[in-house]
Amino acid sequence: MNPRSLAVDVAKAVLPRRLKEYLDASAHQRTTVATFMEYLERDPAFAEYLAERARERWRSAAPDADLTWGRRPSGQPFLTKAAEFRPFTAETCVLEIGPGYGRLVQSALDIGLPFRSWTGVDVSEQNVVHLSTKFSGDRFRWIHGDIETTALDGEHNLCVSSLVLQHIFPTLERAARNIAAALTAGGAIFFDCREGEYQFFEEDGVTWIRMYTKKELRSMLQDVGFSDVRFDNIRHALGYVRLCAFATKR
Repeated sequence: MNPRSLAVDVAKAVLPRRLKEYLDASAHQRTTVATFMEYLERDPAFAEYLAERARERWRSAAPDADLTWGRRPSGQPFLTKAAEFRPFTAETCVLEIGPGYGRLVQSALDIGLPFRSWTGVDVSEQNVVHLSTKFSGDRFRWIHGDIETTALDGEHNLCVSSLVLQHIFPTLERAARNIAAALTAGGAIFFDCREGEYQFFEEDGVTWIRMYTKKELRSMLQDVGFSDVRFDNIRHALGYVRLCAFATKR
């Protein structure tokens, strides 16, 4: 079977009726990706449908290893790399996006990383309940919300996010803009993602992956108020190397 025809058949199996009809009508003359993007431009309601579907898995996520490839990798490599760009001090007020089951904050405590406060925003209520129980006290705050829309105070001077922002449909730009608003002047963001030029829903039909090039990330971060954009790589576990990005709020 022709790979392009197979891609169209797969797309039609998981997409709503009106897009299936659109693919049927135009698959003979356009690539699947071009057809898909044209439809999004013509129908904002469908874009919102896909955004909701992309959030579905994470809203119902439980605080377990399914969030990280079925294993629980240490957060130490990520935090160690973050500290190379912006050292943690007793005055560091951390904002974490998508803390999940607490991989990063637990590693920070295990290695004695200094910080003044740690605030986490997670779209899963189950995760927030778990975090509130496991990590309690004046230094911790856990918020059930969507980083694209949740209003946050501007007291944070470092935002970290590991293996999360790549799942925001269609891009992380809106989230990055809201993060910038939550940071103090000179505050920094540090996150990781898959490097490349592809974007797709995984076989489950709800897990969105958006890969980014350095050029894309630099432009996007600068557009929402960051500067001094720099890159490196993180090895989370065997076979799991990710691009990481650092930027400072202007």
